[in-house]
Amino acid sequence: MKSYTAKDITKHPFELIFAEDNPKFLVIGSFPTTDLKMSFKFFYPNANNKFWKVLSEVFAESKTKLTLKVSVNDTTETKEQNKTDRQNFCRENKIAMTDMLASCIRLNGKTLALVNGLLEVEEKYAAETDATILLVNNIIKSIDDIKDETFQKNFHKGLIEFYKGEPTDIEVLKEINIPLAKSVIIISEGKDRKADEKVLLTAYAISNYCKEIRHTLSDTIYIVAEVSDPSFTKSLEMADVSVVISSGELINNIIIQDAVCRGIYNPIKDLLHYSNDSNDFFYVAVSDYPGKLLGHTFDELSVLLRSQRLQLIGFKKNFFNGNEVIIDKEEIRERASKKNLPSEFIINPQTKDGMEERTEIGDEIIILAFSRKDHQRISNLKW
Repeated sequence: MKSYTAKDITKHPFELIFAEDNPKFLVIGSFPTTDLKMSFKFFYPNANNKFWKVLSEVFAESKTKLTLKVSVNDTTETKEQNKTDRQNFCRENKIAMTDMLASCIRLNGKTLALVNGLLEVEEKYAAETDATILLVNNIIKSIDDIKDETFQKNFHKGLIEFYKGEPTDIEVLKEINIPLAKSVIIISEGKDRKADEKVLLTAYAISNYCKEIRHTLSDTIYIVAEVSDPSFTKSLEMADVSVVISSGELINNIIIQDAVCRGIYNPIKDLLHYSNDSNDFFYVAVSDYPGKLLGHTFDELSVLLRSQRLQLIGFKKNFFNGNEVIIDKEEIRERASKKNLPSEFIINPQTKDGMEERTEIGDEIIILAFSRKDHQRISNLKW
């Protein structure tokens, strides 16, 4: 099992932000190419990258002309001149530039871990989303502990790597750049109270560190945590955990459901199984298809989506502070309450307010489909 240390981290090779006063345009990249392919030390330095060619055509009237034929074999003076020309070009046209990442971990010359431990994992989603997962191998002791076939396949393909470190250690959280994670999954080490307490301590450490970095008291990172004892739920919510999964309570509920409705466990198991050859749950932003999804009730959407072989599960009301989606649970409950809704989720609504609630531009619908690409059929909906 591969683990990483600070020596494996590649830092950004030049100033992360280039911006003069009052820029009109902002270009955001991910991370520069390797030193072996770097023709100059500025943004988009790979000789095969067409970025500067396109930009020079967009700003064809620019007084600063760029040398587009560059090479890693250019002299030091030439490389410096190409860098200076591009900086002057940006100044003249009021273009600011930056990259999303300050450091990364590379494997065989490729940027495997884009944010010091944040890794793309699932082929089915990786090409279409920025879904990432961070696993700290003090939480999961061995890859063999995870029996999921898809997980194992991706691990052996090198799509998942483990970072060794104590998840409650602030220095470890700092090194793996935890505030940049899209989400954090905390998996319990066992089924006893001590394991659940460790989950709670980990959640507090991550939440407090992210708040400190972002200078806020509100929830700043989406955390999913697993515990055995449901009595820890309230404490975990106070630690800003967004979703608490109590494995013991979940198993008990499934057993009760199957006793009441015989055999219901099998379709539930199929729905929860994460694979490439079964139906899975997906979020689709209303803003992706505003002409088709905006301003409709649950019942209206349910009938029409079914015409495209998509099953509507519900929709999620997203609430905002400015442009930021609110993830603080208390604030979400308060905002939902103002709409007379029990929560931000509208699933099989029974009340008048729930049935009449319509999708808004910041909302997301939840569908059951065979693949994420299936949601493209939404464009075929006819009202």
